[in-house]
Amino acid sequence: MNTATSSQAGPIRAKAVSSDRSGRSKGGLLLIYALMVAVTCGLAPGYALFQGTQLLIYVVAIIGLNLLVGFNGQLSLGHGAFYAIGAYSAAMLTHYFGLPLVLAVASAGGL
Repeated sequence: MNTATSSQAGPIRAKAVSSDRSGRSKGGLLLIYALMVAVTCGLAPGYALFQGTQLLIYVVAIIGLNLLVGFNGQLSLGHGAFYAIGAYSAAMLTHYFGLPLVLAVASAGGL
């Protein structure tokens, strides 16, 4: 047994990483993004806003499906059903009960 090589090896030390700066930059980017969305919603005509909303709804559904199928390798048969139930519930709450769209979507998400 060679003791010279084992005595030369020292403890492994990790570098200290400061996360303060990255947290501030993420918060600033989030604020800029929120302002861009608010301005876009205020200036977009009705149909363009509808198209943008539909696009974002599909993006959220596809990201969820990608996480389930792509990373886990599971076949999702209920993903579309839950999406349809939430959409139907939000539409019924808005149409028949006169709830504002934001409240109806939040309520439908709780189902």
